[in-house]
Amino acid sequence: MKKILINLLLVLIAKLLILVCGSIALVYFHIKMLIWLFRFGWSKTRDYLVEYYWLMALSIDQTGGVICKDWFNDWMLKDSKVYKYGHPDQTVSHVTGVNNEKNNLRLIGRVLAKILNFIDKNHVEKAAVNEQYTNKYN
Repeated sequence: MKKILINLLLVLIAKLLILVCGSIALVYFHIKMLIWLFRFGWSKTRDYLVEYYWLMALSIDQTGGVICKDWFNDWMLKDSKVYKYGHPDQTVSHVTGVNNEKNNLRLIGRVLAKILNFIDKNHVEKAAVNEQYTNKYN
């Protein structure tokens, strides 16, 4: 019971840290990028923005897979033993893509795959076969 309470407290502290410090850091980052734009030009600023947003999306995607693992495994997968959500190094896009290839998605999973593919063509198909971390930001 003590371990559960300690871990719950750590989760709450991490959430608070992200909410407070993350908000400040996001504002700071964009102010810094405005300065970079005038100092270094669009090309260098654009490259850094692409990297930053890609890494942020990747980390949020991985975190979402862990936070929502029980819900996603129960509601989005036909068989949750095939390829589960919840590994901290795998994105929701990756697991959705793998399960899409295996025809293991329920309606809500197929809808998510269609939304992601609408935003980024063949997103879940690409995510299914890509490394979960690369230095390629697009």
